[in-house]
Amino acid sequence: MSRAALALSLSTLLPVFACAAGEESSSGNLGVSVTNITVDGASTGAQDDTGSPGTTTTTAATTEPGDPTTTGAPTTSGPATTEPATTATTEPATTGPGCACDLAPDDCHTAPGECVDGECVYPPAPAESACDDGDACTEGDACDGAGTCEGALKSCDAPHATGDCQDGACQLSCVAPYEDCDGDLDNGCEVPVGVANQCDVNGLNAKGGCWTAYCGSSNTANATNFGSFYCSDCATCNPLGANLVQWCNDTGNWYDPGAGGCGAYSMLVCAP
Repeated sequence: MSRAALALSLSTLLPVFACAAGEESSSGNLGVSVTNITVDGASTGAQDDTGSPGTTTTTAATTEPGDPTTTGAPTTSGPATTEPATTATTEPATTGPGCACDLAPDDCHTAPGECVDGECVYPPAPAESACDDGDACTEGDACDGAGTCEGALKSCDAPHATGDCQDGACQLSCVAPYEDCDGDLDNGCEVPVGVANQCDVNGLNAKGGCWTAYCGSSNTANATNFGSFYCSDCATCNPLGANLVQWCNDTGNWYDPGAGGCGAYSMLVCAP
């Protein structure tokens, strides 16, 4: 083909290439280019879409950030980092787990209390408030106003007996010659057993009687029974002075003083 014919062909094709390049550029810039064509050892520069001979135009595709068609270097990210956690600090609670101060520990403190250094501190109950000190041998228990319950030691005093309180009960022992004939130590040891001049027909009478008392009962003729004890009578004589005596009569009392002496009957203990 002659150069003139080739030039004619190229001049006919170049508008087509230029149009194609323009359409691709408007729809995405695909970068179509026309390279130099060598004819009979000579290079002929083709026009690009700008009209500059011998120039190859290539348009790179571009997109806005966020467009899924964006290409380029991969995005890299490092290990996730977090800030150290901050520990919350609080003041000691007045109530709540570990320091609930809504229940007083005993009768001599009141609730609610106050939490101090993790420990509950309760105000004392008013003085004379009722309480129980846990001691069965005290009575009249009451708060002292400073948080302590106090009671008076139970009295174990009883007539003709000694002892103290043990486990809430008085443990007593009779003082001789008295005995506990009725089995009730709360009223003490009431009978002076085997002592002269302690009872009469009406019972115990240490001031005017002339009979002798014993625990239990007796069926003898000279005995008078009084339930838990009995009295025996005998010919007892009480010397009052020179030639003046008293004799025990059948009622267990003394006859009026009279002249005479007691002999072997002086202050006898009437046999049981």
